[in-house]
Amino acid sequence: MTSVDRGAYVISRTDGSALYNHGVYTGFPNPDRTTTGETYDISPFGSGPGIGAIVSGITLTSDSAVNTIGFEVGDWATCCQPSYLYISFDDGAPILVGKSDEYGDQFITDGTALVFVSALDDSGDSTKVKFWGDGFGEYLVFGGTIRYALLDRDTLPPTPGIPEPATWGMLIASLGLVGTASRRRRLALKAA
Repeated sequence: MTSVDRGAYVISRTDGSALYNHGVYTGFPNPDRTTTGETYDISPFGSGPGIGAIVSGITLTSDSAVNTIGFEVGDWATCCQPSYLYISFDDGAPILVGKSDEYGDQFITDGTALVFVSALDDSGDSTKVKFWGDGFGEYLVFGGTIRYALLDRDTLPPTPGIPEPATWGMLIASLGLVGTASRRRRLALKAA
């Protein structure tokens, strides 16, 4: 099989080769952790690290536009460092979503080589998303829970922790509504 049609999107190998269904991935070295669903082998190969390994990855082609995506990745960087993970929207510049420079730094949760990666492209909408790793010699799987969405642009604050004036206005209005609701609740309880 060269692709999997999941209704809203199709998964295929970026180089057009056969797509190998690995099934549910059991986390290395923790067999109690698994992906939430089937995974596909995307073990790195190609003409070199970074963009050169893009041919070994997968391409998700969706029926409608998206600008954010996330999914599970298994067995990442368990043998070969450095190892980087990339996402690209509509053949745009690769976004680095994972970096492992030494063995053990990839065991982010629960001591297992199983992570959830995601990216947001705030420059536009896409119908094609590519994902790949460049840790040559390692086994790598993609899949499990796959989430995607089309978020409104400018919905995230440009500087973390410093809201824009419009955000301040919404925050103050929200606090005012909470205060009003709390006051009404107290009055209702006193009347009862």
